[in-house]
Amino acid sequence: MRETPHPSSSPKWPLLALGCCLLAILGCGDSTPDEDEQPDLPIAERCVPEQSAVLYDGELIADDQCPFGDGPCAEDYLAFPDVAADWAAPLTESELEDILAQMQAGSLALSTGPFDAAGLRTAVIEGMRTGFLLDGLHDRELRVQESVPLPLAQFEPASWAGVPAIGWEFQLEDPYIGRLRGIAARPEGDGPFGVVVAIHGHHESAEVWLAGRQAAILLDAGYAIVAPTLRVNDAGTMETEVTRTLLGAGFSFAGLRVYEHLLAMRYAASIPELDRCRMGLLGHSGGAVAANVTLWVDPGIRGLITDLQSNYFVGDHQYILDETAPGLYRLSTFINDFEQSPVPALLVPYNFETADSPPVSSWPEMIEFLDVATGG
Repeated sequence: MRETPHPSSSPKWPLLALGCCLLAILGCGDSTPDEDEQPDLPIAERCVPEQSAVLYDGELIADDQCPFGDGPCAEDYLAFPDVAADWAAPLTESELEDILAQMQAGSLALSTGPFDAAGLRTAVIEGMRTGFLLDGLHDRELRVQESVPLPLAQFEPASWAGVPAIGWEFQLEDPYIGRLRGIAARPEGDGPFGVVVAIHGHHESAEVWLAGRQAAILLDAGYAIVAPTLRVNDAGTMETEVTRTLLGAGFSFAGLRVYEHLLAMRYAASIPELDRCRMGLLGHSGGAVAANVTLWVDPGIRGLITDLQSNYFVGDHQYILDETAPGLYRLSTFINDFEQSPVPALLVPYNFETADSPPVSSWPEMIEFLDVATGG
């Protein structure tokens, strides 16, 4: 079962009318792409666009600099309200507390719809409060640094040893959210290989997730992996500070998580050996509930594997986690309705069936799903 820090024991907070400030954080007035720029393509025609603005910039920086290691690396997130000041809709502390109180009490009004696919996509983008990041996304400069690719027999995590594949570390640098590191791996050969963008959960890194869940099974099945390591993923004080800071400025940490997924997809689409038209998304725990949002936002992915759903409020009087977003909370029923999703979605048991041993039993089902969804 998913762990959440410090289950709430606080009294319900008083509920106040929030007027225009509540409307601001719930999504009114957000900038979204024109509908004609996001066609509702058949699944077989979905591709992440070509990436002429991805610029390869040599080898990785020293590993003692953010975002390497286990430090919080929060500075880029805390600076975001200033970087994106033109789109901010600031709240007072009391206004933010009132919104969080309503979410905790379950009294914040939910959207009743109805939505068609295009309308829900627009609503989800507005609910993230970061829709302006999608404008010109694929034309925005994304700088990449990579380590030297090595056979997995020489590459960490050690549990990958013996798998006939090649792995490397990468770092992405974006003008809005700074540096994002990760691990990538692909089968040996020229490809092009279908690719899975894998998003880990709280208290994890790409390395920990890939080793602990035996994700090398994906490589054996002919898929490449691109797995970013998320910063400020401690489910504690620093994540709470960033979440509150972004919500207080009228944005959401959940929206930036989705943006990071899109950056990882852009990077994957720029790798010559990978097939940008056969891309799937896979999420675990906190990474899963963010990926469930990305499913509705990005028109290029072919399918989603997820092991958790959320109402987009996780917190108490002390900790507020990154997925907490009032605009997504209001839409959670629709976000979680995978039968209406624009591409296939497979909901598997949490932690891929077992938390105490390598979760291999779900992988055959997942591989079969990916083969069908991505056209493999």
